[in-house]
Amino acid sequence: MSSDIPSGKLKRSGLAAMTAARVGARQLSHVAKRPFLSAENRDQHEQETDAANAKVIFNALTQLRGTALKVAQMLSMETDMLPERYRHELAKSYYQVPPLNRALIRKVVRQELGHAPDQVFASFDTQAFAAASLGQVHNACAKDGLKLAIKVQYPGIDATIRSDIQMVRQLIKHMQGYESACHALNEIEARMQEETDYQLEADNTRWFDQHLKMGQVIIPAVYDQWSSKHLLSMEKLEGKHLQEWLATNPSQQQRNQAAQTIYDIYIRSVFELNRFHADPNPGNYLFCEDGKLGLIDFGCVKTLTPRFAANLSTLYQAVVVADTDTLLDTYRELGMLKSDSGDGFSNAYFDTVLSPFFDWVSRPFKCECFDFSANAGYAAESLKLLENIRKHKGFDDGYLVLNSDFVFTDRTLYGLYKIFEQMGATVRMQNRWTSA
Repeated sequence: MSSDIPSGKLKRSGLAAMTAARVGARQLSHVAKRPFLSAENRDQHEQETDAANAKVIFNALTQLRGTALKVAQMLSMETDMLPERYRHELAKSYYQVPPLNRALIRKVVRQELGHAPDQVFASFDTQAFAAASLGQVHNACAKDGLKLAIKVQYPGIDATIRSDIQMVRQLIKHMQGYESACHALNEIEARMQEETDYQLEADNTRWFDQHLKMGQVIIPAVYDQWSSKHLLSMEKLEGKHLQEWLATNPSQQQRNQAAQTIYDIYIRSVFELNRFHADPNPGNYLFCEDGKLGLIDFGCVKTLTPRFAANLSTLYQAVVVADTDTLLDTYRELGMLKSDSGDGFSNAYFDTVLSPFFDWVSRPFKCECFDFSANAGYAAESLKLLENIRKHKGFDDGYLVLNSDFVFTDRTLYGLYKIFEQMGATVRMQNRWTSA
């Protein structure tokens, strides 16, 4: 792995263009060969093409990091959007990214803290134990023996965000599901600037530690004396990432308990705290041996108004009992359905477009506990329903207006559903905010 992350727009765009060309050429070669292959050989060749293209794309993303790698994390969750080979390769972006070389890491620490790592800490492992989209994490030990996890931001990554959005579109244009994947890019861009400010992340981490107060949840302490805008020193939490934990074959009770804790974090954060952890990728949860759950990476946090949270609760409750009038009134209250759309349009829109989506939303809340193992593929159903909403004439005419807060609440809950499906867990979804 090169120690230099391409930070200039020209270099980054050039790498993306070269990668897209390689993927496109391989795809064209596959298409040209298809008519001459048997059905069995055709499937095998398609799988080999997907696997090779996925590796090329992942290698490019690991060099680009930043926004580019954030997109990889997002796409890996969309099991209904991409072929399995792509998802498997892109899933490595959570915690299997090749780290930067050791000399560059020492240089970053010196720039941020004013001294070399061996002068600041009793020990500092220059080989990262986790690496992801914006930075990588190193083991260290303070001079008083305190075990630390030190997050080091990739140099120059904050200057690449805007140009990366357009570049990533180019890089993934040959992927199946490209159009659906592009819908999330604006959301990613809006949050990335915040995520590059590690001082803001430190504030977020402390805030949740002080306010979440759930006994089964562990949030790492932050140490300001070894932190800066591009370097964050935290308490080292011991635990396994999701796939590592599942590989230990946890019991169904352990799966259910962990999933319930993750869900309860979201519900309490949204409706009681009006502020929630809005990056539900599996790498942000650590499963501890004592059954507790470590919650990490507070770079992406969304704050809600009490009014929005109250209206969201009203919507959930109205969905469960199919109260159409309350649903439409609440949509208007949120500015999502224009008041001049007329009752005829509203009723037709609800019956043909919104009603199937609300039926999907209400399903987990109509039973005391929802079995994600028995309902495999539940999360995937939503994408087709949302696509119908986007394609409806009323959406184009401006009768239905998107609410930016919903982008984060819906996507976070959707991400949690995907995690619960991987866990094969049963979760108690009913509570005083979601059930009438």
